[in-house]
Amino acid sequence: STLSILKMGMDEGSHLIEGIGDDFIPGIVDEELIDDIVLIHDCDAINMSKRIAQELGLGIGISSGANFLASVIMDNDDLKIATVFPDDNKKYITTKLSEPIDEDPKLISNHINLIGFEVI
Repeated sequence: STLSILKMGMDEGSHLIEGIGDDFIPGIVDEELIDDIVLIHDCDAINMSKRIAQELGLGIGISSGANFLASVIMDNDDLKIATVFPDDNKKYITTKLSEPIDEDPKLISNHINLIGFEVI
């Protein structure tokens, strides 16, 4: 996201996740509440969104796939990890989200077993 790019001193570049790379940090963001930043590759976020839709029946957006992957990467047995799926997949039907799942073994998203979900 823009926040991670700016906080880590990286240059803003092109990306495939709409709405999170607009070169600004919204005023509502309280950076004191951010514990860590996890970088997720666009292709992994897209692929994870596709897999969640296909395997769990949840039509989520690309940023939701990134949120899910970050929560898996941050997994800690001592903590309860929660994430937010901020949107659905309807507005992404003309993007890479509508293409088949990428089976590339280099993608982290292809090494995660999706066994279910819980709404809280």
